[in-house]
Amino acid sequence: MNLQHLYAERLNFKFDLGLPHRDMGAFEYASCDDGSIELFPVGGDGDFFANWMTELWPPDPRYGDPGDRRPILHRTFPQLGVYDEQVLNFLLYTLNATLSLPPLSPYHAMNERMKQYAFFRLARLSALSPENAERKDSLRDFLFWFYLYAHPVNGDTLEAFSFRGASASGQAELIHTESGVSVRDYFRAYHDYYAERHEAFEERLTLGPEEIRACGNLTLLLLDALEGRPSTETDMPMLPTLPGHPELDAAISLIHSPGGLLSEYTRGRSAVFEVMGRLFETSPSTDDMVKETSSIANDGAAPARSSYHDYIAGMLLDDYICCVLHVDFDEIFRLIAHFEPAPALRTKIVSSLFADTIFLQKRLRQQGIDLVSDYPEVTACFDENARRMWGVQR
Repeated sequence: MNLQHLYAERLNFKFDLGLPHRDMGAFEYASCDDGSIELFPVGGDGDFFANWMTELWPPDPRYGDPGDRRPILHRTFPQLGVYDEQVLNFLLYTLNATLSLPPLSPYHAMNERMKQYAFFRLARLSALSPENAERKDSLRDFLFWFYLYAHPVNGDTLEAFSFRGASASGQAELIHTESGVSVRDYFRAYHDYYAERHEAFEERLTLGPEEIRACGNLTLLLLDALEGRPSTETDMPMLPTLPGHPELDAAISLIHSPGGLLSEYTRGRSAVFEVMGRLFETSPSTDDMVKETSSIANDGAAPARSSYHDYIAGMLLDDYICCVLHVDFDEIFRLIAHFEPAPALRTKIVSSLFADTIFLQKRLRQQGIDLVSDYPEVTACFDENARRMWGVQR
């Protein structure tokens, strides 16, 4: 199974790129009645990948008395209780839904962008050199929090998991923090349990045993990415390139390798800023580029229109936030100085950095920085939307 192909195909569908379809092995994308595009086992007529297990979930233990009920895998993991089982179920759904293309209202577009960026960057975090181990650990925790928060999950699930192991050794393992149970071990046992006992649950299962095993293999591949331990390039998510768009190629090259972005930035910074500037200078109008086809507003309004070009521009800015400003926020002054000769372009880039996601809001809170009071040179570059979002008075 090839995560590179699966992720590229997801983007091909999301933005209607018109690229040749890739071989996705045991899975294929298909449209659903609600306007979503979901991943299904090839040739099957059962539920889609993200949803196959939800009918098996026990009643929510937070409502009513769970009594003496024990988790389904209590023999294998006796240290887990029913509340632990619930957050593991939620994590499984969150992980599998990474490959879904649900209908999105404009209000959910930011969450979708942050979850997808966090997943993509976590998968390629190993590209940071070993001497950046401390930075890697800090960034991993930051991105994983956003990956869950942006899905979104409940508060219990948000705080239930952590990484065990040091980045320098390349062995970061996701665990259920309180019990120490390996998420990988739990997910493997979970799929084996239902595949081996299929007949006992067939009234609630729409997938056969081999399809459940295929889902389990894909879940573990996604978990490999989340833990930043893909063994080959084909196990990493990939951004497809488009013929005739060299400004995208340059940005995608930097995004695919955060180590490369840091190297370029350390050597002189201007090369990264120039790629960023060309990307925003050539940003197309909504009529010029392929449009996002799956973001259908829940209120029946027209679909949210977002191009692949804008998506790549956003990812490059998110990389600048997470690989540069996450470490030293004062680097923002170098960006402002570089674009000073082009004030309109500077306003566009700076406003996007601070208003399109909340990555910076969280990082500034962690550092105890009051942006409006402490950095008036930055807020002076804001457009009206960014000023409104940050409460900046004219």
